Amino acid sequence: MYQNIEKSAFRKGEYVGHATGTWRIRRDGKGWLAIAGSIPGHSGRTLRGATLRDISKQLETVNAQIAQTLRAIALPNPFSV
Repeated sequence: MYQNIEKSAFRKGEYVGHATGTWRIRRDGKGWLAIAGSIPGHSGRTLRGATLRDISKQLETVNAQIAQTLRAIALPNPFSV
């Protein structure tokens, strides 16, 4: 499987994606649909892909974007040298 996707233990045929929170992944008419869980600023956001590999790559991108945003708004540490 992929590093950021695993089979759902609770919903048959569905997967769980991880990118700074959890994403519900299920089959859609022409591929896969990922729906963001309760991720601040991203709740309800959707991703679509033809394969789980496509969804995995998109989750990596989302994770990098969120990490970059968090670094940008982080307050400087006054105790760092």
